[in-house]
Amino acid sequence: MHVAAVNLGQPRAVPGKPGKQSGIYKATVQRIEVGVLGVEGDAVVDRRHHGGPSKAVCCYPGQHYDSWRERFPAASWEPGTFGENLTLSGIDEAGVCLGDIWQIGEALAQVSQPRIPCGTLEARVGIRGFVGICLAAGHTGWYLRILRPGAVVAGLPIELRRAHPAGLTVAEANRVLHGGQAGAAEVDALLAVDTLADSWRESLAKLRARLG
Repeated sequence: MHVAAVNLGQPRAVPGKPGKQSGIYKATVQRIEVGVLGVEGDAVVDRRHHGGPSKAVCCYPGQHYDSWRERFPAASWEPGTFGENLTLSGIDEAGVCLGDIWQIGEALAQVSQPRIPCGTLEARVGIRGFVGICLAAGHTGWYLRILRPGAVVAGLPIELRRAHPAGLTVAEANRVLHGGQAGAAEVDALLAVDTLADSWRESLAKLRARLG
């Protein structure tokens, strides 16, 4: 697995959302510097839902763009369309475990949580109902927390430095929270992942309370 593209964004108006700006509109660049609080020079407008230590870097599998092109050929599907900082090759949600630690060039990173698609992404791609479509496909991407800052360029290999012992994948986490059929034991297993981001822990705790 390797980095296929690195992307940065600046605030832009969101179509259909008067007065709203977002940094989801990314452009591919030569190099980025990743740090504990995010990517240097990358705009984070909605700090309630984006950015911070547990969402420092957004990743998205580049191969998903091929399937989106087939399903929705009228839309534009370039690296960065999902607002990701790192477009990756050779890995997807089924092959990434929460808490895994990666080395990417100089940087050391840990998988912190799945990405939850939002209305801004739907407005970005211009497809009605895309949030639900994305969740149903499981093509969400995920976030990294940065344990050691550093530079990242396209083409760098991603090396697994430590696999988390729980072995719970991003795909499994998505299914538990969004699939509508998870049992209490599955929720408890996710809550037991010590590295899981607080925002996901809160959502899972609410789901667990509903399950009794």
